[in-house]
Formats: sequence, structure tokens, C-alpha cells
Amino acid sequence: MVVQRGMALGAIGLGLGAPAGVVLGRVLQHGVRGVSGSDAASYAAAIAVLLGVTFAASAFPAWRASRIDPAFALRDE
Repeated sequence: MVVQRGMALGAIGLGLGAPAGVVLGRVLQHGVRGVSGSDAASYAAAIAVLLGVTFAASAFPAWRASRIDPAFALRDE
């Protein structure tokens, strides 16, 4: 459940950020010489890396939390 929620938040962020990146790339393409604003391979690689980081950032704490005895966690509360 923790990983699912983390991945959902990451997907929402990428869903909003990817189009903004494309628009900003096109703006930079007109202002800076030698910059390509429509490199699909770069966008796909960036999205894949960010999804991988999002998965790791949510899976590692969930894995650590699953190793704790629930009775011990409730006792500390």
C-alpha cells in the first residue's frame, strides 16, 4: 500500500511535469542554439529514471517497516 501510494504520487508529478518539460524545451530551443526541444529518448530515459527512484524511495521504507513486529510497534505508541 505504501509503494502504491508513492508510485501514484510519482506518476501524478511526472504527468504534470513532463508536459511542462516539453514546453520549456521548446522555449529553450528558440532561445539557445544547439538545444533540441523534442528529444523523445531523453524524455523517456528521464521518466524511467524518476520512476525507478520513486519506487526505491517508497519500497525501502515499506520493506523496513514490514520487518518490525506489530506488537512491538504498538507497545511503543
